[in-house]
Amino acid sequence: MSSKLKVLVCEDNSMAQKVLEYTLKKMGHEVIATDNGKEGIDLLRNEDVHLVITDINMPYNSGLELIQFLRKQDGNKVPVLIVSNINLEESKKHAAELGADGYITKPFDPQELIDAIEALNIQI
Repeated sequence: MSSKLKVLVCEDNSMAQKVLEYTLKKMGHEVIATDNGKEGIDLLRNEDVHLVITDINMPYNSGLELIQFLRKQDGNKVPVLIVSNINLEESKKHAAELGADGYITKPFDPQELIDAIEALNIQI
């Protein structure tokens, strides 16, 4: 993937957010970051993004609520990648049912993030 993506990162853990931002910027992508789901939804209303990376448990609105908001948008196909410390098959299945396109468990290796993004094969 050589295209520069505009990525929304919703992550309330500051260290995880920094790792995500650093990795994405190193890949050449533009990053918009927030530490809560409410602001994430507000940003989605006002920004055209190519990818959303979100934690599940966040203040105000969860990552799952963020996915639900996105999928209710008519024709919205923006890929969503979950990055969470919840490593339960039922959580992964529920996220997929809501429309998540991928799921990475924290802690993660930055290469795992790169591989997950490349696997999405996002065309802009």
